[in-house]
Amino acid sequence: MRVETGRAMAVKVEIQPMPSCSDCANYTETGKGTGECRMAGPVPADRDKDRCPVRLFVPKRS
Repeated sequence: MRVETGRAMAVKVEIQPMPSCSDCANYTETGKGTGECRMAGPVPADRDKDRCPVRLFVPKRS
């Protein structure tokens, strides 16, 4: 078994933005930056999906 150390590899990494409430199928926009969640009521559009109040994030179909 051969182990090489000290070599750097060039890797292209693309960072994807975190989906937010506005990307959820349960979200309806009611104003600029705010909306209504069918499950949790009023929510900010930019809230990360990991902070969903009811943990029911469903991506919108494209």
